[in-house]
Amino acid sequence: MGRGLALAFMVLALAGAGLAFVKPWGWPRGDLIRLQHDRDAAERAALDKSLLQVKADLVRMTSAKTEAERLAGMDRDQAARKLADLDGHLKAVMARAVDADRAIGAAQQEIARLTAARDELAARLASTQAEAEKAIAQARDDAARARAGQPDSIAEAELEKRLAAVRTEAAERFMAARNEADRQITAAQAEAAKCRAELEKAAAKPAEPPTAAACPPATAVDAGPPNPVVPAAEIAQHLGTEGHISLYVPFDTGSAVVKPQAVPSIEPIAAALRQDPKLKLLLVGHTDTQGDFGFNRSLSENRAKAIVDQLIAKHGIDRARLSYAGVADLAPIASNETEAGRLRNRRVELVKR
Repeated sequence: MGRGLALAFMVLALAGAGLAFVKPWGWPRGDLIRLQHDRDAAERAALDKSLLQVKADLVRMTSAKTEAERLAGMDRDQAARKLADLDGHLKAVMARAVDADRAIGAAQQEIARLTAARDELAARLASTQAEAEKAIAQARDDAARARAGQPDSIAEAELEKRLAAVRTEAAERFMAARNEADRQITAAQAEAAKCRAELEKAAAKPAEPPTAAACPPATAVDAGPPNPVVPAAEIAQHLGTEGHISLYVPFDTGSAVVKPQAVPSIEPIAAALRQDPKLKLLLVGHTDTQGDFGFNRSLSENRAKAIVDQLIAKHGIDRARLSYAGVADLAPIASNETEAGRLRNRRVELVKR
């Protein structure tokens, strides 16, 4: 029993010594291992979190790259379409320029032809005047032969009647031919001017998209009505430089009666005629497109005649210096789609003979 107790005490002593030996070295090392393990776990968690962030950033970058490539493709397509549109527009402008150049050439040829026709008309006028002089001489001879059996007053009246008929016929033939020639020349010149303007516009802006039809009308915007009272000096100046001038003489709608309000517009015409005794005028009446053409034709002529009668009766102008005609709406100077344009077209034009 005593030996067993002694052995037990020895075992306990040895165990205590072992614990004393292990505690300073074994337990601290285990704490370090646990701390290291905890740090490693924290680092792994941080690395996993960083990896997830990198993966998310990679997804965003991939999406952004795909969108950028898509937008770049759209920009390329849009640039290609715009380039194709500009190329087509340039070709269209060049084609219009060629057409305009051809039109200008044709218009110039037409102007030359009409000018030659007007010269021929002048020659025909001279011939007509010669024939008229012959007819007048013949009428005088006939009157002289008939005077033996008729009173002088009757023979002279017959002679004046025949002379007036000859003069009227010659004047009507001349005015009709001259009006037609002037109308054709004016139309050809206007067409050439419009096409030349279109050609210059096309050459100046070859890459600008078209915004209007080729050769737009020259009377797209109408100015206000001209001054109803034009001074005699201005009338004389226009007749001297341009050979014609448009005047706005007020008449009631559908009427050819000279109103008191129209007198101030007619007096400068008489003054210009008095200042230049050699001046001879053809008065041409114009209307707008409203109403029947036949009625407007007669109305325009009657208005021109009314002014001529006023110049003769009120101002003593020699009838031989004046003639008249009416062309209705055949020669507009503004658009008939607006009231301002129609007002400008309702005019009387003085043409130097």
